[in-house]
Amino acid sequence: MSTAQIREEARASCKYPYIKPEVVDAMIDHADYWHVPNSGTMVCCITLKNGFTVVEHAACVDKRNFNEEIAKRLSYSKARDLVFHYLAFAYLDERQS
Repeated sequence: MSTAQIREEARASCKYPYIKPEVVDAMIDHADYWHVPNSGTMVCCITLKNGFTVVEHAACVDKRNFNEEIAKRLSYSKARDLVFHYLAFAYLDERQS
């Protein structure tokens, strides 16, 4: 079972508030990518609509295996996952106030 399938199953069983993927996506303004020269590493910087940035990366063991499109998708997915964490923190922090 993939991570995406597990997440969908978890969301379907939720009875209480959770951060929805469309909320995360609505907060994203754009993403920039940087392929580290002479490496198998791609860095993704997601800029949110409020100007906050989230950075993640994807890397392969041997740079000969590097695939730019896959590296972009993977680094973006990892950065987007961090946005979920930040929104969850903000939600809980707001509830505590």
